[in-house]
Amino acid sequence: MGVIFVGGVHAVGKTTLCEQAQQAKGIVHYSASALIRKEKASAVPERGKMVSEVYAPQQHLINAVRRVLPKHGGSILLDGHFTLLTATGKIETIGVDVFHALGLDRVVVLHDEPSAIAARWCLRDSYAVELALVAAHQEEELCHARHVASALAIPLSEVRAFDTAAFMNSLA
Repeated sequence: MGVIFVGGVHAVGKTTLCEQAQQAKGIVHYSASALIRKEKASAVPERGKMVSEVYAPQQHLINAVRRVLPKHGGSILLDGHFTLLTATGKIETIGVDVFHALGLDRVVVLHDEPSAIAARWCLRDSYAVELALVAAHQEEELCHARHVASALAIPLSEVRAFDTAAFMNSLA
């Protein structure tokens, strides 16, 4: 099966669906930010979702995936992002070379109504995010996911947030 990358903006439901797949299908799930944090504790902020550095932590992610993948027969679900919000509120894309180095087999990208994402984000992280920023970030995330999948010539599935059946089908 290889590495299935599950992307989407913050609070779109990546972890929820990946944990359901882990329970139902036995596919081991990792969060990109957790792997980065474990690889280098200072690479990911403890609070909030804005990052100060986009590129350096990606090498930590590549190293971590290369380390854990053999432990699971070469198959994992990896939830993360195709784009990141910087500390200044700018949307930065993660280079195709990073996704190539991760050895992706397929991509699943989640999407939802920006207002629903913003509401979950606020509940989860205890701060409000501008609806326009969520909408712009999600549009860039979807666009870059399509670009990455095309550049790597791998399958792409676009799944609505919390659509468990569609998500499970996308993993087949």
